[in-house]
Amino acid sequence: MTVINEYDCRLYGVIPYLPAKLGNALRLFCLKNPTVAMSVTEVRLRSGGAFSLSSPNGSIFFSEIGAIRKTPVICSDEQVKKCVELLCRNSYHTHESEIKNGYISLPDGFRAGVAPDASSENGVYGINSVCIRIPRHVKTCCEKLLQQTGEESMLIYSPPGVGKTTLLKSIISELCHRGFRVSVIDTRRELQAEKAPLADYICGYPKGAGIELATRTLCPDVIVCDEIGSHDTESIIACQNTGVPLIATCHGQTLEGLLLRPGIKELYSMRIFSFYIGLSRCESEFVFDVFKCS
Repeated sequence: MTVINEYDCRLYGVIPYLPAKLGNALRLFCLKNPTVAMSVTEVRLRSGGAFSLSSPNGSIFFSEIGAIRKTPVICSDEQVKKCVELLCRNSYHTHESEIKNGYISLPDGFRAGVAPDASSENGVYGINSVCIRIPRHVKTCCEKLLQQTGEESMLIYSPPGVGKTTLLKSIISELCHRGFRVSVIDTRRELQAEKAPLADYICGYPKGAGIELATRTLCPDVIVCDEIGSHDTESIIACQNTGVPLIATCHGQTLEGLLLRPGIKELYSMRIFSFYIGLSRCESEFVFDVFKCS
């Protein structure tokens, strides 16, 4: 049997966040299906629904002894509740502001998305679904892109799950290797890049506030930020007026679709980004559709 260790297969890193029964099942799955385990991108728990894994080939179900099967193990409400407690390190209130925004930040680049039952100014009432995303050890995958763009401002877009965060981590490492001071606005603590000694991380701040803080206090050569939205437009414009390049990502299928969003359209009309990069994959390789603003 081929055995893959925890460093090579990051899926092992999810086990401490799972209730004992599900964690043991996942450990057995990794041992029995090491090649498949290496391809897993998410672990999902749903109250009254499937305990499943996500991979490029679709959802994966497995038994309590780790054998792949066609029907899922069903999660109980208590199992989802226990998972949330473990994700919060038994301090729910510490993470309540994150949970209101649909996520729980974790060490080592892991991130949990959560689906609350309901929320109000007074708090969140229950969580019915958890999605734990698996970080990847980043191999250099940005050389072809940077050959075309240099270190200019760019907005990278794709649908969820294609690899925007992985690409950003590679860019951070490569820019540091080239001697650039990089300020990383890491709101959800998932952009920690290996071999990035010149990176300064601003964690836990809203993106707009983080961009303003980096520009004002850290004197960066480049700012990197993941998943911008229309509410970040004002801060991004202020940042770009200082001349500091911004490399950011957002969700989108096409450039035409992006420009239907008022905030992105305003950034485009003001030539804030020098390049718009459509990201896709051909098997395991990134494919870049590069549009340069004139």
